[in-house]
Amino acid sequence: MSFLEPSFFVFFILFAGLYFFSRRDGIPPKTAFVVLVAGSALFYSFSRPSYLLLLLGDSAVAWISGILLTRKPGHRRLILWTALLLLLAPLFVFKYYNFFISNARWLGLFSGADMSGLVLPLGISFFTFQSISYVSDVYRGMPCEKSPLRYFVYSTFFPHLAAGPIVTARTFLPQLNRLVSLKTIDFQKAAFFLLSGFIKKAFFADRLALIADPIFAHPNLFSPGELLLGNLAYSFQIYFDFSGYSDIAIGLAALLGYDLPENFNFPYSAAGFRDFWRRWHITLSSWLRDHIYIPLGGSRRGPILLGISLVATMGLGGLWHGAHWNFVIWGLLHGLLLIADRFVPDRFRTQAASRFFLQGFTFIAVTLLWVFFRSGSTLNGWENALYIYSHMPLVFQNPGSVGARSLAFVLISGFLVFISSIVYEKLRMGFLSLEPVPCALWCAVGTLLLVLFSPGSDSFLYFVF
Repeated sequence: MSFLEPSFFVFFILFAGLYFFSRRDGIPPKTAFVVLVAGSALFYSFSRPSYLLLLLGDSAVAWISGILLTRKPGHRRLILWTALLLLLAPLFVFKYYNFFISNARWLGLFSGADMSGLVLPLGISFFTFQSISYVSDVYRGMPCEKSPLRYFVYSTFFPHLAAGPIVTARTFLPQLNRLVSLKTIDFQKAAFFLLSGFIKKAFFADRLALIADPIFAHPNLFSPGELLLGNLAYSFQIYFDFSGYSDIAIGLAALLGYDLPENFNFPYSAAGFRDFWRRWHITLSSWLRDHIYIPLGGSRRGPILLGISLVATMGLGGLWHGAHWNFVIWGLLHGLLLIADRFVPDRFRTQAASRFFLQGFTFIAVTLLWVFFRSGSTLNGWENALYIYSHMPLVFQNPGSVGARSLAFVLISGFLVFISSIVYEKLRMGFLSLEPVPCALWCAVGTLLLVLFSPGSDSFLYFVF
């Protein structure tokens, strides 16, 4: 079930009513936790009911592993590796088995049958990484959660279940001790994030998709100018789409009395690639740093191991996004750019002129690499990427025709992406300071505009990852 489907609004209104009823004085606190788990299970069941067992099984493995790590100190390493294997096995089967089998068959190493009929479970990459995070944190000394009900609230919490942000137990579980009621909910904060998210998704991302999708599906049918426009359109689309989802998740969680971490911090204003990955998909970047980069050695063991750690981490990060070599190449190239970024003098990031140049270079490089990323989701991903890369430079010789309306919308979207880093905080503080009636009016106007002008898509890009 998508946040944009009418059925979700019906579900959420009914669920929120039951949830806040269970939070009334005199009702045991555990009742609200039961409602949260049941509601999240129902939400997940709308995608494919049979896969609910996968989510619950993943949660059970993580919770039991945390208990065993605490009670069996002499077997901690065995418990950790067993838990990791059990948690990663479903992810491998559903997401990577066919990828590895096809490559092994191509190399002549193995001729096993593929499992092409498998449908990727919704959010499997996100809830798997979340469970790994919990088990790893307990292994490193964090107290385990003794209550299975409280842990299942954390592991199945539906606002971030499908596409993140990846939430750590350290930040979420303590929130279960709060006394939540309608009086404690910050409705204006929730309204701001919901309105922001729906505008990003429905008004910008979906319209940009109408430009980018046909071009990436059949690049040979478009001129060099249109290929360049499609590349730019996708760069802005994926930002609006994914940051829009994250904003909606934060807003929904706020309506229930919980805080989720913000996942984006104006990444296209980054001055350098380390800066970009501190701003883009922040919770995944943090996960990769804590669970792959640092265990591989990070920056502690010299420049050679540092380079290997960066490239390996980003290559695995690319593979996390999808079982296709395009994603791996995209990640590896980002790893190389992160290495090169370390040779940029600090003064280049502080002086106005050089910082502006670095910001422009970072945006251009990131946008060009999105071609590999986006083509990984097409039928002929490698060939499509190479075709686009080889024909875009021809724009200087023969740009071809470009639709004026499409060009204008992409340029307006880009302008808003860059200007938002300057005006966003002022807009947020202004909205949060509104009186209830003007706030409600703005929400009504925003909702009306979305209903009138949204293209009507109800899927998010990161649902397939």
